[in-house]
Amino acid sequence: MSLKFELLSEEHNRTDFDCGEEALNLYLTHFARQDIIRELARTFIIRKATVPKILGYYSLCSASIDVAALPENLLKKFPKRPVPVARLARLAVDEVYQGNGYGELLLVDALYRTSTAGEQIGIHGMIIDAKHEKASQFYRKYGFQPFSNNSLTLFSSLKDLRGNFTS
Repeated sequence: MSLKFELLSEEHNRTDFDCGEEALNLYLTHFARQDIIRELARTFIIRKATVPKILGYYSLCSASIDVAALPENLLKKFPKRPVPVARLARLAVDEVYQGNGYGELLLVDALYRTSTAGEQIGIHGMIIDAKHEKASQFYRKYGFQPFSNNSLTLFSSLKDLRGNFTS
């Protein structure tokens, strides 16, 4: 089965997407395109090549982090100023397709795009805003560590992520 990753466009039907999380559904249907137009975030979808239905999506934007909030084992590696990162603001898979590996494929695509951007501009890592503990556990499997002051905000350096996904 051939899959396509695409920037969300007005041609994509967003109304029949349901991941089971109302906030994530609402973002896709009402705000994702506006954020693209206003250049606040980019939302990418995954779909089967022959079927237009959105199987899942993720949103990326730029951010910076206060290094004091990072896990203690990482503090020594950073300057005492904000560090540029990419933010994986949202990631969701339609309920019908959950449990089939699409979440991991979306995460890998987000990492690839972030890594590519990091070759041109300074991006040290990626932070993620998990919606709940179950989502946080999903990201921890891929090497993300929770912030010291918020277990639902997670971080990994691009170097570590590249190693986790290429080995």
